[in-house]
Amino acid sequence: MKIRDATQVLGMLERGDFAAEVTEKLQAVIDACRDAAGPKTTAKGSLGIKIAVEVQGVQITLTGEVEGKVPKVKRGSSIYFLAPDGSISTEHPQQMDMFPKPAERMTREAQ
Repeated sequence: MKIRDATQVLGMLERGDFAAEVTEKLQAVIDACRDAAGPKTTAKGSLGIKIAVEVQGVQITLTGEVEGKVPKVKRGSSIYFLAPDGSISTEHPQQMDMFPKPAERMTREAQ
């Protein structure tokens, strides 16, 4: 049988296991993009198929490789403040505390 179509080659590589892996990875990329995309954002991924060709005399060896690239998970961020001494603080250094913690309140009342 002569093979004249690339889809035949893809289907025959590794006795069909290569095509099955391509299908699985494509679905994994689609799922990851769907999960990463929000209602107003997009997520991009890709699927790469590489076929290495080696010829020796009348013999040809084809080796397939498939690689899926999924989008990076978008991470949230947290805002803190930089204290005068260079440390990180959850409180604005120039903001007066309107509701002091109980221990601070007792200290202030004792003064």
